[in-house]
Amino acid sequence: MSLIKDIREVMEKQEYDKQSVHYTYTTTKPEQYQIGIDTFTRMEANCTLTERLAFAKGNIDKYNWREKNQDIQDFEKIVSYANWAIKQLKNQEEINRLNP
Repeated sequence: MSLIKDIREVMEKQEYDKQSVHYTYTTTKPEQYQIGIDTFTRMEANCTLTERLAFAKGNIDKYNWREKNQDIQDFEKIVSYANWAIKQLKNQEEINRLNP
């Protein structure tokens, strides 16, 4: 099974709209992640675009290669990180458009 095929299947199940990216978190966060500031918010506040994209790519790779029989959750996380990366790129495009 290829990663792209698997991601497409998850996106189709989530009724992914190819015309607009829906930035959503996956399932309810585990207790250890519910304290303090959200990781995505912290990355947006403290990191450059390049750093944020590297963070997303690293986590996508991590969830792609894990083997613990939680495929659905892992693929939902991959989609979540991919959507967040797309949001970052679209925000940068808008900034570039407004500030030529």
